[in-house]
Amino acid sequence: MTNTFAIKNARVYRTEQRDFIPATVVVEDGKIKSILAPDACTCDLTVVDGTDSLLVPGLVDTHTHGRIGYDFDSATAEQMKEMRHSYAVDGTTTVFPTIASAPLAQIEQAIDNVKAAGYDCIHLEGRYLNCKRRGAHRADLLFPLDVTEFSALLDRM
Repeated sequence: MTNTFAIKNARVYRTEQRDFIPATVVVEDGKIKSILAPDACTCDLTVVDGTDSLLVPGLVDTHTHGRIGYDFDSATAEQMKEMRHSYAVDGTTTVFPTIASAPLAQIEQAIDNVKAAGYDCIHLEGRYLNCKRRGAHRADLLFPLDVTEFSALLDRM
């Protein structure tokens, strides 16, 4: 069964106009289905009053190591779910969990936990970096690219 409702009387950010405009937003199963004229008929839907509200698309974080005291390198799947909720509460609806340089077994476990927590993607940041350009990555955790190992990590993802 789908959960569909309409948000009326809010102002919605529209990229084309680079402004907030009055609109009716139809949401189905947690995702925007359509953006309609403010006076669009929503007779068959539950209506949420958005008066005095501004609506913007969910934010996307393409590089994050974690939050609320957890890190994607070492958090359990349950802790990663807590992070996901914390991001969403603050308006970030898409997250690319970033896994930094670590021992191979830890990277593999982190990948498994990210998948078990229901994230759609993974940013594998470390392990095969140039030591001269490693930034904050510990040199002892960096290794030359091993195509077989890397392929296995990609298959795991």
